[in-house]
Amino acid sequence: WKVAVCLINPKDNPEVRAVAEALYAELAGMGLDPVLDDRGLRPGAMFADIELIGIPHRVVVSERGLAAGTFEYRARVA
Repeated sequence: WKVAVCLINPKDNPEVRAVAEALYAELAGMGLDPVLDDRGLRPGAMFADIELIGIPHRVVVSERGLAAGTFEYRARVA
């Protein structure tokens, strides 16, 4: 995988899930190799797993980010 799309509190807000799934589909349509992480873990555990696997890009979809009209993006630094 090249990009991890992470959902924060996916069960509490259906809009977060819908936006994350749309982003996942868009990234896949662009030829990137995304993974949708909707396990419902706490952010720290989720991010640690992504780092451990070595996925180079992470996009976080959360209720707070949607309210601000943004996603949180982080690139893995080698």
